[in-house]
Amino acid sequence: MAVGHIAEEVEVRGSDPFVARRRLSRRLRRLREGAGQTQQQLADALEWSLSKVIRIETEVVTVSLADLRLLLSHFEVTDPEIVEAALAQSRASRTKPWHDAYKDILNPEYRRLLGFEASAAVIKEYCPSVVSGLYQDRPYAMALAEVAGEERTGFDANSGSTRWVDARIRRQELLDQADAPTVHLILGEAVLRQIVADPQTTAAQLQHLRDLAERPRFTVQVLPFDAGQHNGLWGPYTIYELHDSDAQENILFFESAASDLLVRDDPALGSQFERRHDRLAELARPAEDTVSILGDAIRRLS
Repeated sequence: MAVGHIAEEVEVRGSDPFVARRRLSRRLRRLREGAGQTQQQLADALEWSLSKVIRIETEVVTVSLADLRLLLSHFEVTDPEIVEAALAQSRASRTKPWHDAYKDILNPEYRRLLGFEASAAVIKEYCPSVVSGLYQDRPYAMALAEVAGEERTGFDANSGSTRWVDARIRRQELLDQADAPTVHLILGEAVLRQIVADPQTTAAQLQHLRDLAERPRFTVQVLPFDAGQHNGLWGPYTIYELHDSDAQENILFFESAASDLLVRDDPALGSQFERRHDRLAELARPAEDTVSILGDAIRRLS
């Protein structure tokens, strides 16, 4: 049985409870499969209902510490470090993330995104027309919040926009961590030309991008209009690469003013968007030109 990886996996960056539950559930499923047991056989052995096993393995519920100890004992996982690591992961899955304070204005899909984002080793993103939330400064985000207020069901622009922006700014603390993810951001040329709020606000946002582009773990490229037709014309996307101890998982996120879509457990689609991102990177201007390109755009807005 591949039990040793449980201890390693706890050390992966990010302690969001949703991701901790997901990782532990997947590990427990692999332990069962490694033991050659079906879900029904495990349920019978522990005198549980089949639905309880299914809910644990599909991340519907968080496994309790008592049940986790029983499972580890059943699978003969006795190494004290491995047992404690698994228990620590179970405890992490029961904590409240920072975005719990914003659950009245952030939909569940978006909050799951924040969990994956906090645990990502690599973030690859394409922004064809506007800067996405992880890289927005406050004035730019406030201007876009007005659009969200018009489009999102249940969003009150008068009372919710400031907190919505607060959540976006809080989210960006991830980029300042010592173990921040590696970011590869591709901007459509339209991002440099689309006025948001006013020229001064747009110029300040581009300066923020320019500052980010000079960080060591940041790669920013600009995809010019004259690149011709390409798959990026179909819209923005984000790829989150989660590197566990023995596997890589790609999570896809698609955001619009009106809704959010998070795609997981679809390796084929993840690979398709990895190839799309590589192709757009080939069409884009070299990363070493980005600071100069953004500087020119800022001067045009001045």
